[in-house]
Amino acid sequence: MSKPTSGSRSNLSHEQRVLDALEALGKVDTRTPGQFRAQCPAHAGDGMSMVAYLDKQGVRFKCYSEGCSHEDIRDALGMSDADLRPESSNGCTLRQYANYKQLPMNALTEYGLKDVQRGSQPAVEMPYWGEDRSQLSTRYRVSLTGNPKVKSKQGSTSHLYGLWRMPIQEFANALVIVEGESDCHTLWHHGVQALGIPGAQQVNLVMPDLLKIADRFDDADLYLLVEPDEGGLSFMRAFAKSPLKDRIRAIRLDGFKDPSEMHCDDPKRFKKRWQKAIASAKSYDDVLEEQGIRALADLAPAVAHLMATGTGRQQKRELSELVADFLIRKGQLLAAESDEVREPEPYMLVDGTPQPLAESCSAVCLALQDLGLNPIEPAFRWLVRDLQKAALSRGRPVRVNRYSTWSDGKLYVSCGRNHVVVAERMGVRVELRKVSNGEEGVLFAGRSVFPEWEPTEGFDPASVAAFRPAVEPPPEAKAYSQSTQTALLEAWLACVLAGCNAPILLAFGGFGSGKSLTLEAAVRLFMGDSKSVSQAPNDERSFYSLVSAEPIYVLDNLDSPPPAWMEDGLAQAATGGEFSTRRQYTNADVHRSKLRAKIGVTSRTAEFAKRKDIQDRLLPLFYRPMLPDQRRGKDELLAEVDENRDAILSQLIYNAALGLTGPKGKAILPTRFQEFGRILSEVAGDEAPSMLAALEVAQQLGVRDPDPLTRALLDYPEDLRGTAAQIIEQLREAGFKGLPIRGGKTVAGRIRECAQVLRLNGFSYREESVGRNTIFTIIRPAT
Repeated sequence: MSKPTSGSRSNLSHEQRVLDALEALGKVDTRTPGQFRAQCPAHAGDGMSMVAYLDKQGVRFKCYSEGCSHEDIRDALGMSDADLRPESSNGCTLRQYANYKQLPMNALTEYGLKDVQRGSQPAVEMPYWGEDRSQLSTRYRVSLTGNPKVKSKQGSTSHLYGLWRMPIQEFANALVIVEGESDCHTLWHHGVQALGIPGAQQVNLVMPDLLKIADRFDDADLYLLVEPDEGGLSFMRAFAKSPLKDRIRAIRLDGFKDPSEMHCDDPKRFKKRWQKAIASAKSYDDVLEEQGIRALADLAPAVAHLMATGTGRQQKRELSELVADFLIRKGQLLAAESDEVREPEPYMLVDGTPQPLAESCSAVCLALQDLGLNPIEPAFRWLVRDLQKAALSRGRPVRVNRYSTWSDGKLYVSCGRNHVVVAERMGVRVELRKVSNGEEGVLFAGRSVFPEWEPTEGFDPASVAAFRPAVEPPPEAKAYSQSTQTALLEAWLACVLAGCNAPILLAFGGFGSGKSLTLEAAVRLFMGDSKSVSQAPNDERSFYSLVSAEPIYVLDNLDSPPPAWMEDGLAQAATGGEFSTRRQYTNADVHRSKLRAKIGVTSRTAEFAKRKDIQDRLLPLFYRPMLPDQRRGKDELLAEVDENRDAILSQLIYNAALGLTGPKGKAILPTRFQEFGRILSEVAGDEAPSMLAALEVAQQLGVRDPDPLTRALLDYPEDLRGTAAQIIEQLREAGFKGLPIRGGKTVAGRIRECAQVLRLNGFSYREESVGRNTIFTIIRPAT
């Protein structure tokens, strides 16, 4: 036998090259799909004993007569391994497609497939016929293994593939939905009724037609073929919002990508394998679970696959649907309601803790970055906005709490993002236990929790110096003793932990009295060392936002008369009012938030408390001047609070739960502060009513500036000018008492400390050097 010349040509496919080489030697049998049978070119003899097997990897030869090897046959044909491998750039003919899929040519011709030329390359035309066999659109098979394999005719619209077979399939007891055309060809060849969808991106476009057909097949089983790759998952997830989702069953082929691959492996075993796959079909949710999609990070490959196809509107929408479907299925998208906010808000469950679904929430951003997205990408921002909409429209409705709440007679206090301390009354005592956030049906928002703490044996707050302030009764309210003020402070701290209404805590005293330290320690106790006291904000919105967000809010050195809006806010916050604002300037939607923070104020003048409604809401602590040897370092005092934090919080929650769940008895305070009074009854016992009576006197008569120098400078009826000693002498001659010793740098420093208070009250203040003296000028505001 003469050896043929190489049939390798760049414009032929590998299958065509082999077929041409074999036909040059003699007759070739091409009747069996997926193979060529011919005389073996590697040995002399008759008969068609050699078979060329065609598959996606290329061509393999086998001689059944003399056992010639694949390499011997390849060399006899004058071909190389490269000649036997598929090349995507060579186009596709109908014969190549039939051989590649191992399907008979006459069946494919019946389905309307035919050879055409697209540009310089051959292609297979695949018409999309309607039920009346009118041509709706056209797609082309342009490659066997390249990318893309299929292209649509320009201007074509999306339709279901196989509509013309509906009269044939009308009485079928099952209908299979697949992606693409080739699986339809294989299934039809085996008598399985199927419809094809051009791609996952077009599911929504063909869904109306698919629903109509599903109605016609109301007694038939519907199956969705799911390939075991990211493309298959994308196709399946495209049905997430479809009315068919709960009706369809998902088919996965064990060991095979699709029906075509299973058919090519062994056509004779196809039906048996197919029936096994049908019997093993599972629900939509079960298949997703089997894919190992248990966390957002597991979706990263699917997201990468999706984003690789483009970053346009369609891809972003599919990304949103993919992630929203997973989070909703896992119950992690929440439409959260709370006492503070009446309208549901979008939340996302992150590590078991509800977090506000917003780009500004670091926990949400970190969780979504597990998808492989960067927060600066437009797709990331698109995703967050779509998840917000999905949470409000389809998310799990829940009640989300902030810091602490009451439920079923138990006090729940947050303890970090993942835990809750539960206080439950057991007879005459309270039992404390720590549980997971949400374990007893009570969820706390991740941004609105107290830093983690451990319930332990209680410790009286007054045992630490920061909560045992150096206070004294004012002359007008002698009964308002140090022990009374300390007990009231402890009850106020318990209200912060329990979320009860409480008076405005006023730390009232002169410079160096330690008033700021008490309230700084309180903030540290509840919020950790990352928070502290604040200066008065300049605008209304900032004030209300802080009072809505925090459990405790302390204004330090509020010495001048505040604006009217702040006076209103202080009065409202003490009784748990609401703050209303428009969500956006472009619409009329109103956002309402509860003013939940317990307010603390340090002041030397109490100018903010001139209004009657504020004065009635005060809990003043009257600080006495401290001698130098009585003062301790701030860091030392705060460290003592940190060291005993767990025990102090345990005592406070114990007092709150015991007081609020005990017998109510006779009201001892106005309605707005009943809970505060009941907690005080637990702290002070039978002395609580007399303490509250002393508080009422102190509210009405005792709020005076305990710093004589500041009050004298504000009340002196004329302008002042002179050295520190001269000014002190003028004030003393005017009858003011309690003034510092005249002369020296100490007195000059005390006058300078008053400068800001004077300016805030409209005074003109300046200093000038004259020789070796400093001259102070204080000019009263014009009346």
